[in-house]
Amino acid sequence: EALNLVEGEKVYVIEQQNADWWFVRKYLTDDKGWVPAQCLMDEVSYTHYVQKKLNEKIDKLPVFERPGPAEKTLAPKFIEKLQPQHVPDGYTVQFECKVEGLPRPQITWFRQTAIIKPSEDFQIYYDDDNVATLIIREVFPEDAGTFTCVAKNAAGFASNSTELLVEAPLSDHGSDATGLSRKSMSRESSLADILEGIPPTFSRRPRAQYVDEGSNVLLECRLVAIPEPDVYWTFNGEEITTKDNVKIVTESDMHMYCSVLSINKVNKKQEGVYEVVATNREGEAKLPIILKVKTGDKEPPQILEPLKNMIIREGESVILSTHIIGNPTPKITWFKNGEQIKGNKKTDKDIHTLSLITPTRDDSGEYTVKAVNNSGTAETSCTLTVEEPESGNPEAPFFVERFEEQSVPQNGTIRLPARVLGNPVPEILWLCNNSPLYPSERVKQAYDGENIELIIKNADSERDSGNYKCIASNPIGKASHGARITVEVDDVVFTKKMRKHVVVEETHRLILECETSHTVITRWYHNDKELTGMDHRIIVQEGHIHKLIIRNASMKDAGAYRCTVKNQVTKSNVEVLECKPEFTRKLEDVETKEKEVLVLEVEITSDTADVTWYKDGERIQEADNKKFVKDGHIRKLLVRGISVHDEGEYSCTVGDQECTAEVNVIELPPELLRGLEDITCVKGDKATFEIELTKGDALVKWFKNGKEIQFNSHVKLTIDGKLQKLKIYDTTKDDQAEYSCQVGEHTSKARLTVEEPIVDFITKLPDTTTVTKDTDATFTVELSKPDAEVVWYKSGKKIKPSSKHTVEVEGTVRRLIVHDCTEEDETSYSCSVFNLKTTSKLRVQELPKLPTVTLDQKAYKVRKEDSVTFNVKISGTPKPTVEWYTSGTVVKKSPRIFKEFDEESASLTIKKVVEQDAGDYTVRVKNPCGEVEATVHLTITRPPSRPGAPEPVAVASDSLTLYWKVPEDDGDAEITEYILEYHEKKVKEWTTIRQITDTTYTVEKLTTNKEYMFRVIAVNEVGPSEPSPESPYIKVKASTEKEPPVIQEPLSDVSIGLGKTLTLSCVIGGQPVPEVSWLKNGKSIKSAKTTYENRIAKYIIEETTEKTTATYTCKAVNEIGEAETSCSVKVEERPEITVESTDVSSQLKVGTTWEVTATISGYP
Repeated sequence: EALNLVEGEKVYVIEQQNADWWFVRKYLTDDKGWVPAQCLMDEVSYTHYVQKKLNEKIDKLPVFERPGPAEKTLAPKFIEKLQPQHVPDGYTVQFECKVEGLPRPQITWFRQTAIIKPSEDFQIYYDDDNVATLIIREVFPEDAGTFTCVAKNAAGFASNSTELLVEAPLSDHGSDATGLSRKSMSRESSLADILEGIPPTFSRRPRAQYVDEGSNVLLECRLVAIPEPDVYWTFNGEEITTKDNVKIVTESDMHMYCSVLSINKVNKKQEGVYEVVATNREGEAKLPIILKVKTGDKEPPQILEPLKNMIIREGESVILSTHIIGNPTPKITWFKNGEQIKGNKKTDKDIHTLSLITPTRDDSGEYTVKAVNNSGTAETSCTLTVEEPESGNPEAPFFVERFEEQSVPQNGTIRLPARVLGNPVPEILWLCNNSPLYPSERVKQAYDGENIELIIKNADSERDSGNYKCIASNPIGKASHGARITVEVDDVVFTKKMRKHVVVEETHRLILECETSHTVITRWYHNDKELTGMDHRIIVQEGHIHKLIIRNASMKDAGAYRCTVKNQVTKSNVEVLECKPEFTRKLEDVETKEKEVLVLEVEITSDTADVTWYKDGERIQEADNKKFVKDGHIRKLLVRGISVHDEGEYSCTVGDQECTAEVNVIELPPELLRGLEDITCVKGDKATFEIELTKGDALVKWFKNGKEIQFNSHVKLTIDGKLQKLKIYDTTKDDQAEYSCQVGEHTSKARLTVEEPIVDFITKLPDTTTVTKDTDATFTVELSKPDAEVVWYKSGKKIKPSSKHTVEVEGTVRRLIVHDCTEEDETSYSCSVFNLKTTSKLRVQELPKLPTVTLDQKAYKVRKEDSVTFNVKISGTPKPTVEWYTSGTVVKKSPRIFKEFDEESASLTIKKVVEQDAGDYTVRVKNPCGEVEATVHLTITRPPSRPGAPEPVAVASDSLTLYWKVPEDDGDAEITEYILEYHEKKVKEWTTIRQITDTTYTVEKLTTNKEYMFRVIAVNEVGPSEPSPESPYIKVKASTEKEPPVIQEPLSDVSIGLGKTLTLSCVIGGQPVPEVSWLKNGKSIKSAKTTYENRIAKYIIEETTEKTTATYTCKAVNEIGEAETSCSVKVEERPEITVESTDVSSQLKVGTTWEVTATISGYP
């Protein structure tokens, strides 16, 4: 049988006859088994191996914050070092140290050579004061070994190591023979070989909070993480989001994050365990915060934070601390080994501490805190072990001074000073690029047991540039620090440059390579951003050769690269060819439990391509509980708080590929969230027991004194979702009993006590009192005795007579009048007399009103690809519903279409409109009083179609008058101008004339007997049309031929409304220029509003009336002949009915007259 071991665990070798497998026994247990021989080393070899591996991994740790050119830097330095720990199996261990450095160092913890990631077993904190903490919640013997804290920034690193010793295991620890009774299942997931980012790390461990009911609560946590983490909160194990009085806000500043959960006016139901969970690809961290809510009710003492077992050395001061709450405040008593002690005790709110200053071994023992109040007792204990200090006070090495990153000139001197403390005197080892440095004529090492200095004369860039480390070690521990030393060379050049253009396929490996004349440090840039070499792009230097290796190239890696040293630079442009994305890992069937987080995961060949998720064939959209995660090549679908409704077939598509998986959800049995509470009521009152369940469809059995209840008119059960109420009406002494309910395996019990009334209500308050808004509400009771004094309550608070509340007494009748009721008065009102109480709930209603809808505007014009929002104002009581329709169908929400409405307005937004969106949109507003609707028209504007080809209507010796037809389609927007372009036959460059408003134009200053070609462009608010067809070449010459008038563009029939402006126009040619006259129904019109310019005849009617309807004729006459054109003009308007909004909805007294006025318009 193979034996399970962890790195650094000691074993005894029993048999080694087989070259590949050795038979061994564990150091602290009797477990025996076979182990691969290659996994075993003698102690000396293993120590060297750990040191070498640790140094290699420290070099690979990424640095994410790089200072600017003018910013000061300081390499990390430990201010307070780690202390060795010697504890029994099962104890909680806490390592703590403090660092400094600029920029703020990043912290990484190691056990042996493995990186520790945050988990339930290993809790890691790094607070704003640069205190780094590692807590091992429960140590096992295999946790023993060397623990190292590494602080690293852009200027260098420092490390501090210490030992954890664990005593023999507990009897129930669980070895390979006895099973895994205490074995943690997360040890392996807590350890990593190397990190490419920072796993989520919280700044500090928060204390439990004890707050008053109704107060405002703030739960805050800070963390650091790279890449950006997914942060969410849970309450008693279930995810929560911003809702009701709970608000969650998470903000970030670079890779620092702050998540705050605030509760406005907290209530008792909200006490419990709140936990913030942060997850990224490097790991997951959780931070639980206990919240207790204090009410006026009595509560027994409760231990929120117990005492903790501690082991200290003699003379080391210690503080024992516990957090205890209760109401009334409990009395606290400290005991040692069962006997009460006094000592240096202190209480700060609910935190109780005992301080032991310079303790001796006599102070060892079991310490107990006992808390007592009228409701109960609670106690917590811990064991304090005070060990005798070892002779000579041994101390692990600790660097109090360190060397910094530096640059020296070629042939200069490198000086690296440091100062170390430790007992026994530490041994010193110097490394350059992880290779040991030995003294020589050029390399001098000085060390007097405290002061250290490395001196290298005649520094050479080839031999001496690199990463230097100073390592101090003694039997108690190790410490090290290091920084980069650069030997500057002035005349360095690139002897081999990068290829100027490189093409690589997506997911393939790419190497950019160059060579320098000397061994120097180069800097690499991608799109002007410096590369760290700590992601998928690795920077490698091999002497004079410099390489940038890009693993699995993606589309993001395309762009400009450059490598620089001094003032020298070499550049390369990288082109990444996109590959068709494919699945490299497909979905797998999943079975999960209710309330858990469902994670569906695929891996694809591209790190930029998006995938699409479906459930049972329907596309999944992101929501509060559904999130899409894109992390490199991994794509995830997260569904939080999963229920049986989430069961089904899930599929994921990328390109034309698809994979599917079945998700089965195991239903959890129902549980009680809130149980029964004792009730005392007066005979004749109603008693109500209430429970809250985790599921609304749970089967609940109710019992009275152990016998199942049969429901009737006296005892009724009401179910409202997850709430169930047992109501006992008109209680009698026979109803006094123990009541219980059973849900699955859960049972809750409570007692009903029925008391005899001293005075009785003859008339009680009704369950509900309903009044109209702004009127008075009257609550009336009648008593059995006239001299009984009653007290009125509003929401449980005593009412004092005021202008708002009037109390009347009239014999045995008592009245409470609430004046001018509004929604704020809606609550419960009670009347109490001795041990009797009657309650009524006030409901305030507004007068029902028919809905109204008012348009901001009736027509909207937008360009294609623009967005449009239709806004309407609405009203109505009760609050109306709103729906939008187009072409008779409901407008559905989509990623492009949004609908919003509140009590006063509604809107419909269409993003990036397309031509198919044009048309009428109707909004229907409806409530029980009726329904109204309004319609808006959406026009999608576009450039006009091209106009007709220009045609000559008059030619002179140096000018041309041209005419063209308007575009067949104006693009649903007014033509704002025409652009006329022309060129001479032998000149190909077009001359442009702009801001032409009519369809004729006279081009002047042309050359006689030259030929010209013309074309025209129409312009509206969207833009220009395509150019018209080009005219044939037209020769400019004085015309001697006479022509009769010609109608080139006739009048058009018109239908128009009243009060409008009307322009009638036509185009008429002829030589000589004809005289133009206008006729209406055959009779001549004499008006200043007729014109004939540029061959366009116009007649303008400024305001149409009923008399405008007629046949209009334009007549043109010259000496050669005449011509005319006619059109019909009709003035007409569709009928409209208008009713005043005050008449739309009326409320009248019986017997009065109802009169409505309707205004009717239209013509004819």
